[in-house]
Amino acid sequence: MHAHGKVSQKPYQLHRLETGPSTKSTLTRKDALSYFKTMTGMREIGHAAKKLFEQNYIRGFLHLCRGMEAVRTGVEAAITTEDILVGTYRVHGWAYARGIPVEEILAEFLGKSTGCCKGKGGAMHLYSRNMLGGSGIIGATVPLGTGVGFAMKYKNKSNVSISVYGEGSANQGQIFEAFNMAKLWNLPCIYLCDNNVYSISTKAERVSAITEFYTRGDYIPGLRVDGMDILAVREAFVFAKNYALENGPILVETMSYRYGGHSAKDKGLGYRTKDEIDLIRQRKDPIETFKEKILNANMTDETELKHIVKAVLEEVQTAVENVKGNEELPLSSLYEDVYQTVKFIK
Repeated sequence: MHAHGKVSQKPYQLHRLETGPSTKSTLTRKDALSYFKTMTGMREIGHAAKKLFEQNYIRGFLHLCRGMEAVRTGVEAAITTEDILVGTYRVHGWAYARGIPVEEILAEFLGKSTGCCKGKGGAMHLYSRNMLGGSGIIGATVPLGTGVGFAMKYKNKSNVSISVYGEGSANQGQIFEAFNMAKLWNLPCIYLCDNNVYSISTKAERVSAITEFYTRGDYIPGLRVDGMDILAVREAFVFAKNYALENGPILVETMSYRYGGHSAKDKGLGYRTKDEIDLIRQRKDPIETFKEKILNANMTDETELKHIVKAVLEEVQTAVENVKGNEELPLSSLYEDVYQTVKFIK
């Protein structure tokens, strides 16, 4: 088997940039297997969570990222753990890519004390070191991430903040206010428009006068990347990080596709056809297309990949069985992890 290989990507669409990311990727065998495992793990966590939701183990809202794994894995491959990511409510993929164990993710979904936030965050609010998300407030990730970028610059750190928001959030006024401040002070911010085609149930052209979201920063440069291609995403964010550290904010729009509904309660078929979903799965699935690339490059074989899938399935299934029996926090925990307010004396 080959230890490394060369892979080509489609050209990127650019805004206010003379040059863009490389369209050639060098991929090592070690990275190839790691990326395949991470994307497969995200997909299986999504499948398991959906079943737990249908069995009433998970209550409230549950937003999954099946079909969007290449964006999360590609971004994480391009940055370091010292770069801070601010995610939306569709957060479990980011959490897994950032290293939160499967059992802690699923336990948080179930509101168990063994979750990454002790069950207090639930499915929409998974946090860890240098991952400030998710957030259920539409568009709020952008001003928060801008503040993080300000802190990076103030402390002279060689790191960036990544603010994730959807194409449905892109018309929020607070986003443009944050863009202005970031460009005014040239903060090391990457704004990631995670475009998955449907804003709940509405296509962008019905609500946005301009759907080239990578240009919506106006004076902030931007680029659009195929979000179903993990290597294209990785190269885009290697470029974006270097740019942000040297020049200030940059906007990256990733074009992916959400297989499931907006949330687990949404069947996802009232506004699109099953044939449309199946066509994307057959032609552009991020895991299957990457698998084909690394097999064709002779970096692995079907047997090795099957072993990886089997190990991931066993890990996820073990986590599912474990979290079902985990305890919830006692009522006394309501008084823990709470900031005490200061009473001002008149």
